[in-house]
Amino acid sequence: MSLKSFSAICLLATIFSTSSGHAQTIKSDFPVDSVQGLQWLDREAKTMSLALLALYPNGCYQLEQTTAMTSADEMKIYVRQSVLVSDEMCTQAIVPQTDYATIYFPAYGQCEVIDSADLRILGWIILDETGFSFRSAKK
Repeated sequence: MSLKSFSAICLLATIFSTSSGHAQTIKSDFPVDSVQGLQWLDREAKTMSLALLALYPNGCYQLEQTTAMTSADEMKIYVRQSVLVSDEMCTQAIVPQTDYATIYFPAYGQCEVIDSADLRILGWIILDETGFSFRSAKK
């Protein structure tokens, strides 16, 4: 075997060993695309379930957790979606993912729903004694 052939085989072996090694996964926040719906959990306690849609760019993104935090003094709800991102071979199609977060309303009135990843307003929830409505910020 010539030195050139041996060098080429060693180079290919190095490439395959580094590319087929252990996949790395990182945790990251991912922006929510939109609010898909609301549902009462407990009307007296003013708690609701908020359906949130995210559009992952490919199959490397996997939902880890969706959370919501209410800022009572500002009448704002911050939603956050954590994902695990892998560097494995993944599907290249956009992957829609809907998940739910429990929210609490501190008082009747209008409350902004904000994505904490990019501080974008997703919409407004209006709550009064008769029920609730949602107005999306998407045009």
